[in-house]
Amino acid sequence: CKDQPEQNAIVVAVGRAVAYARSKGGVVVVAAGNDGTNLDNPMFDSESPDNLEPPNPIINRTITAENCPQIPGNLPGAINVGATSNGTISRAYYSNYGESFMTLVAPGGDFRQK
Repeated sequence: CKDQPEQNAIVVAVGRAVAYARSKGGVVVVAAGNDGTNLDNPMFDSESPDNLEPPNPIINRTITAENCPQIPGNLPGAINVGATSNGTISRAYYSNYGESFMTLVAPGGDFRQK
């Protein structure tokens, strides 16, 4: 998240990489993620990866795409692709989703037993 210096450094670095690729004429296409998360809805996080060991306090925070972007898909210039279930137009159970962040969807590998 942007409020965590170590995490923000990663967001900035990946953002620079996306911007550089686009400045050279590249098209940056990325998977939306495989958490089954609605990227349009804020989530609550009670554990930061940077604050798991004492004496660091647990930070309770609301996670949004603005303050904790799913990278690289939520960065400007990236084409975010979600997955559909095998042979259907339905979302694959594992695919992240969200109307504000999805550019397109493509067939995924949802081959669960029925």
